[in-house]
Amino acid sequence: MLSNRLNNSLKNSFIYILPLQQKFKQDCLFKSTIIEKSDLPPNINKTVAAVFVSDQVLDGEVENDLAKPLSQIIGGHGLQMKRIEIVRYIEKDIVDVTKRLSQNYDYIFASVISPKDMSDELYNIHQKNLTTFNNKTQAFSDSPKNSQNEKKPTQTLKSIGNIHFLPGNTIQFHDALVNFIKNIQKGKVLKTQTIYLDLFEEDFCDFLSQTQADYPSVKIGSYPQLNYKEQGFKVAITIEGFDEKEIEKIVQILSNQFQPFVINPNKISKKI
Repeated sequence: MLSNRLNNSLKNSFIYILPLQQKFKQDCLFKSTIIEKSDLPPNINKTVAAVFVSDQVLDGEVENDLAKPLSQIIGGHGLQMKRIEIVRYIEKDIVDVTKRLSQNYDYIFASVISPKDMSDELYNIHQKNLTTFNNKTQAFSDSPKNSQNEKKPTQTLKSIGNIHFLPGNTIQFHDALVNFIKNIQKGKVLKTQTIYLDLFEEDFCDFLSQTQADYPSVKIGSYPQLNYKEQGFKVAITIEGFDEKEIEKIVQILSNQFQPFVINPNKISKKI
C-alpha cells in the first residue's frame, strides 16, 4: 500500500495530507489526514513543515487565510510550525521539497484534493488515520499558548521559525507522492551547498523566496540557529539541486546581496 511505501522512504516524518480546495477555506483545512509511520506519541511536542501545491500566487490576503487556520490546527495539537512552502506543479520540485522537509522536520503537511475525489486507496487511508489522529492529538484547551491566541497568526508563524510562500499549481498530491518514491529508487545524486548568515530570517525571506521562484530547478531552504550566539551566525541557508553550476550561481547571488556571509567549504553530495 501507499502508506507502506512511504514508510520505507520517509524514515523521519509523518505526512499529513490536508484536503485543499481551489480556494483556501478554513472548514476544508480542518479535515486532516495522516499517512502514518507509527502511532503518535501521547504528548506531542514536534516540529511541522507544510507543503501546498497551488495555482495561486499568494498575496497578503491569501497568506493570512492560509496561516490562520493552520496555526490553530497545529498549535492546538501541541505542534510547532517551522515552515510553510508553496510550490508549483513540477514533479521534480515536489519530489525535492518532500525529501528535504522529511529529513528536517517531524511532521509534514501536504495539499491534496477533497476526500470525495480521492482514489479508493487514499480515501481508505484517510478514513483510517483520521480516527487515529483525532484520538491521539491534544485538545485546543491543552495548549493555551498556541498561535490561535495571537492577533496576527502569520507573523506568529514567522517569528517561531522559517516560512516561505512560493507560487504553485493545484494537483493531486497523491500522484506526486507515488512519483516521489520512484525517483528515490533511481539513486540520483543531490548536491547541497550551505551559506551561513548573521541575519534573522525576516531580513532576507522576501529575497530568498524571489530567488527560489527565479530558479525552480534548485531548492533553497533556510534554518534558524537557536544557539547563534555561540556559533556566530543566526541562520543557515541550504541550496540543493542536481546542477552544480546552478547551485554556484545561487551562492553568488546570495553572497552579493548579503554581507557578511560564510560559505561552507564542504560540499555535500548524496544519493536519493
